[in-house]
Amino acid sequence: MVRVKSRYVVVKLRPEGNRSVPSMDVLGSIIKSKVEIDYGRHVLSMVGNLGVVEYLPHSQIAVIKCDAPACKHVLFTIATIGEISGFKCSMSVLWVSGILKRAMRKILKYVKMEKR
Repeated sequence: MVRVKSRYVVVKLRPEGNRSVPSMDVLGSIIKSKVEIDYGRHVLSMVGNLGVVEYLPHSQIAVIKCDAPACKHVLFTIATIGEISGFKCSMSVLWVSGILKRAMRKILKYVKMEKR
C-alpha cells in the first residue's frame, strides 16, 4: 500500500471589521465546496482528507491539511475565497509545510515577529 503524503497549508485569516471567524469544521467545508465549484468532483476526490488541523483565534491563523497531489488546487482556491459565512474575509497563504511540527514552529516565530 502506498503512503499518501500530506501538506500543511498555513493561512492567515483577515475578517472585515471586528467579526470572528467561523469554527474549524465550517472553514474546512467551505474550502471543500469551493474546490468542487472551481475544479469539479475529480479534483475534490484528489483532495481527499482536507480539514483544518489547528486554528489559533488570537492570531487568526489556521493550519489546513491536504493531500500533496492536490495541494496546488487548494492553494489557488484559498487565494480566491473572499467571503466566509456571509461576511467578507480575505485569506492569504503564509507558507506550506510537509510536517505539522515545523509548521507550528514557524507560526510561533511569525506571531512573535508580528507582535514587535
